Amino acid sequence: MAKRNDFEDDGMTVADMSDIHQQPLLIPDLGFLMGRKGGDKTDKTEERPVNRGPVQVDRAERRAMIGGTITAYLVAFGIFAAVFVIVILLLIWLGR
Repeated sequence: MAKRNDFEDDGMTVADMSDIHQQPLLIPDLGFLMGRKGGDKTDKTEERPVNRGPVQVDRAERRAMIGGTITAYLVAFGIFAAVFVIVILLLIWLGR
């Protein structure tokens, strides 16, 4: 049985990321400390319509969001627990 995809794109932009540029990895751009201006920072919010209405989420999407959140928390907790156990075992081993 094939999955049905009933998604319709309404064409609205959720967040405009066109003004965001990648930061240098090793040497950050500290031009704002030297008094340099970054560039033309015009306010483009008036050009784009902003939808502030309620978001319609169906049951499957809500379950997917909750499941993803729980999975992320469990992975983070598992990493912290594993590091904690390794540190405790290392301290016990060094204490002998």
